[in-house]
Amino acid sequence: MRALGKGLVVTLAIVGAIASIQVLRGQATAPLAAGNFLHVGIVVKDITAASQMFADVYGVTPPTPRVFDNVKTLRLPAGASGNQVAKAKLVQFTVGNVRVELIEPTEGATPWQEHLDKYGQSVHHLSFGVPDIEQSLRGLEAKGGTWVMGEPGNMSFKYVDMRDQLGYTVELGRQQIPTAVAPAQPTP
Repeated sequence: MRALGKGLVVTLAIVGAIASIQVLRGQATAPLAAGNFLHVGIVVKDITAASQMFADVYGVTPPTPRVFDNVKTLRLPAGASGNQVAKAKLVQFTVGNVRVELIEPTEGATPWQEHLDKYGQSVHHLSFGVPDIEQSLRGLEAKGGTWVMGEPGNMSFKYVDMRDQLGYTVELGRQQIPTAVAPAQPTP
């Protein structure tokens, strides 16, 4: 009986050591090391005017903005109250080798509106495709980031506020295989 007890203690010690090593190994891994850059997100006051300015400056034809009317905010910005469902208009297009996403918050308290109110029109986030969104989220939180947008369990995207650490918010998305970016079509 005593041998069985010692065997159980040794087994549990080994399991604990393996678990500790895995946790430490995960902490040593850079959360975005296996990710690829997807786009830069810019918050704007008026998506129609901003899209037209991008068209005029870069010679591109941005698509018609899409309306998102069920955006879930995980944590409301400081001082905000009410519903955590927000609305926004988004448009994405390519400028050179970079994907640009313009976002106009239209209703509700969101990190986008908070950014717009505090900093005006400017870069809000850099988006990275990662192999495991949840693991990268935990890694960024371990480095001081705050998960601010994206539903628990929803694997399409998560926003992690890293402004204090990096100067911007990180968007985590599904990893995409990098492809050559087609040049933007000049406006007629």
